[in-house]
Amino acid sequence: MDFLYVAGGQAHQRHRLTPWVVQAGHGKFIPAKRGGPRYPFDVISPAGQQWIGERWAGAVAALDAQASKPLLSEARGALDGFQQRPGRTPLNAQGQVLWLRQHFRDLTDTDIVNVIGVTQQLVSRYTSLQRRQLEARRLALTVPLQDTVKVQLREEQEEGRWPPAEQGRLPTSTTPAETYPAAQLAA
Repeated sequence: MDFLYVAGGQAHQRHRLTPWVVQAGHGKFIPAKRGGPRYPFDVISPAGQQWIGERWAGAVAALDAQASKPLLSEARGALDGFQQRPGRTPLNAQGQVLWLRQHFRDLTDTDIVNVIGVTQQLVSRYTSLQRRQLEARRLALTVPLQDTVKVQLREEQEEGRWPPAEQGRLPTSTTPAETYPAAQLAA
């Protein structure tokens, strides 16, 4: 219905009237003031209540039709089955979003919202975070390796035998790691 939107983040999410609702006179925003209300809040006018009442049945029918999609019920069942396996702890919201993105690639953000019951903004945030991480990983794979390799050398005993037979164990002293060009090591 696009009557409300979610403002804020983390634990301070609030549903607010969209700007067009306020401009149309269907509601009013009351800000928090000193000596007044402690928290900001919104009021829906009688005209706004009538507007919602006229469209309520259609909105509920659209949500029911969307929730009854076979793909959504399949995704919900698969996610529940995955989380209920023995020895597995339940996934948090980010884990659920990423799991659904990995296993059901055809789901939209709105579909994921309907499956796990979080806000659209949260799904979008986790999706963009995953996208940035994957791009960084792909970029790291394209960077060429340096032409040097670190090798750690160990000191040998006077007899030239390794490991020393009289001790029955490896010596603990080592020389500092030295860096050699990869071409010298290959030769």
